[in-house]
This record gives sequence, C-alpha cells and structure tokens, in this order.
Amino acid sequence: MPVVLSRSAKFGILTGVLSAFLINSAAFADAYAEQGMKLFKQKSYAKAAAYFEESIKNVPWESQPYYYAALSYHYQRDFKKATEKYAMLVEKFPGTEASNNAIAALNQIAPNYLNSKNAAPGGGSIKSALAAASAAGGSAAIKEDKGTVEGQPQTRITFRKNQSDNVIDVRINGRTTRAIFDPNAESTSFSRQQLQALAIQVPKGASEFKGEIDLGGVVRKNAPITVDDSGQPAKIGQSFLEAFTYRVDEVSKYIDIKRKGGTAARGSEISFTRDGKDIIVSVEVNGRAASMVYDSQGGEGMEMNGKQAKSIGLRTDEAEERKVDPNEGPQRGDPNWVTPEDRPSGPKHMPVRVKFGPMEKVGVNCAIVDTHAGKYPKFSGSAVNDGSWVVDVDYKMNKIRFTKK
Repeated sequence: MPVVLSRSAKFGILTGVLSAFLINSAAFADAYAEQGMKLFKQKSYAKAAAYFEESIKNVPWESQPYYYAALSYHYQRDFKKATEKYAMLVEKFPGTEASNNAIAALNQIAPNYLNSKNAAPGGGSIKSALAAASAAGGSAAIKEDKGTVEGQPQTRITFRKNQSDNVIDVRINGRTTRAIFDPNAESTSFSRQQLQALAIQVPKGASEFKGEIDLGGVVRKNAPITVDDSGQPAKIGQSFLEAFTYRVDEVSKYIDIKRKGGTAARGSEISFTRDGKDIIVSVEVNGRAASMVYDSQGGEGMEMNGKQAKSIGLRTDEAEERKVDPNEGPQRGDPNWVTPEDRPSGPKHMPVRVKFGPMEKVGVNCAIVDTHAGKYPKFSGSAVNDGSWVVDVDYKMNKIRFTKK
C-alpha cells in the first residue's frame, strides 16, 4: 500500500533537500551572506533573511544570497516572499543547479505562478529557466531568441556612480549613450525619447524592438530592447547580461564581463576615463585593483605616495631605499659636494606583480615617493609589456587596445 505524505511532511522533505544544496558552500558571497548563514544554521530565519537581503544588494550577481533568502522565508512559511525570491533566482540564473532547485520549490508552494509566467508573453526568463531545468532532466529544451552573442569574449568597462547606481557607456546600433548597469532588471530598456535622440526609429506603439548592443566590445546582435516610457532611467538588464558572467569592483569602479564559455582573445581592449588631461586606467597590483594615471610615454614602473600604497594593501615597511650612487651628483671639489653618507636617500622601491589588460608581469618596480602629490598613482604601461603586445590608445572612444604580435 503506498504511503501518502501529508502536506507538512512534504514541506519538511522539500526544505530539507533544498537546504542541503548549498549548505556546505566553501565561500560565502560576502560578509552579509556569511552572517546570514550563521543565523540560518541557528534557525533564526527572520534575522537570516534580513542579512541575505543585504547581501543581494551588495553582490546581485551571486546566486547564494537569493537562494538562502528564499529558503529563510520558506522556513518561516512566508510563501509570498519565498516565491518572489525563488522566481528571481530562476530568472537571473537559468540552467544552474540553484535555479533547478528553486523551480522544484515553486512547483510545491506556487505552481500556478510558474504556469502563468510560462504562458505569459513577458515570461521569457521563466520560460528559459524551465526549459533548462527540463533539459537537465533529459527533455528537449525550448529555445528563445535572445539574439546572437558576438564581439570579443571578455572586456573591462568603467562606471560612474550616480547615488547607488552604476552608470556605464553603451552603444546601441553603433551610437553611444549611457545606461545603468542593473543585473536586477530583467529587461534592457531605454525611453523612446532617448532612442529618438540616437536617431533610432521605433515603430509607433511598439513596446519592444531588436537591436545591436555593444558593451565595451562584447556584442549582442538582434537583442530585445524594451521601450520604457515610465520615466525610469535606461538600464542594461538580464536580457543582455544572461549570456555573460560579470564582476563589479565598487572600489576601483570597473566591471569585468566575460562571455559564458568564452576564452581569452589574442586581442582585447579596456576602457579608460579622463581626469583633466590625464588618462585614468584600472591596474591590478598584487591582485588588487587600483585607479592610476596611465603614462604611455614609457617609464620603469609605477610611482605613488605612502598613503596610496597602503590603500591598495602594499607594505611600505617592506620597501627598500635605493642606494646612492657616489658617481652621481656633485663630485669632490664642487662647492655643493657632500659625502655619499650625508646625501638624502632616494625614494623607497619594492617589486610588485602587475596586471594591465591582458598583460601581466612579476617584479615590476614600484617607487614609494612621499612627495608624489598626484591624485592617483602613476603607471607606465611599458613596464609590463614583454614586447609581445602592441598597445594603442583610442582617444576618441576612450579605449586602450591590445593586440598580440
């Protein structure tokens, strides 16, 4: 005789299976997620949910906070909020194990929600996720046309802050404008007025059209673009971003974007910003990114003051003073001559590992100069070029392009 499980028993089994999914994750999304997990394990689900919600704001590209926020609400039997978070997980991370588990949960607590979204004209991301989950189980997947991904497989773009928004430059059909980089938005959207300013004609009454979107060299052709006349700012959302992985560095203000399944290119490019006449680029020093003034004329490495060095994690106490060359400067007999022992020592120096675009080198000289008064450290790109790269600065497009010889 088959055993019939009660609804509460099904609930217990389901949430037990779901909580086992990521409970042993080795790395937490951020400090909020780490604290949330501690509370989750203590069964303080209401407090845990609050921390996971903060983590979602902090690292919206990570699936873990969405999953455990949903599970925390699920354990509290707040099915409305649980449904909301599971649905967000399905839409933003289609085809992942987290998404498939979220679909399993939704099938239990809100099956009508999935059915309605799957049938609705605007339920594209849900359809894609359901198709991916179906494919993982051996059924044929339903493909939805979101355009073709072209261009270079990876790039780094810079952004500007407008309150809490990250504002980027984007090209639509070859014309440049600005938009908010918003992984939480399902659609990529622009206002009709903004599109008209770019000389892009949209059929009257149309709420969506297909166009080419170029984000720092990664391109999506025939991509769906929503016409949003609600007064909201333009956004680059998941209808473009779902084909890429991305990492946002809020400190150095850049975003790394990489095509899913893509490989490193022989040629690539990075964006730069301007500060007066200075070109400001992002440079990684010992694995930590920092904004620096780019010196394209040469030089032996980089120069910064002690405060700037400490801000990127360099141990200035480990830097060594460069020995004074007795053959340099005034010599004996010159009224300005002083003994080498009495001469002021030069700036401190230390070797560092530097990555700039696709170029990387260990042992680059970093001078710690306390009199360096620049707003940013100074960096020489030639210091990391082993001679196998051609580096071109496109001042019109604010790009630095690297081509392998």
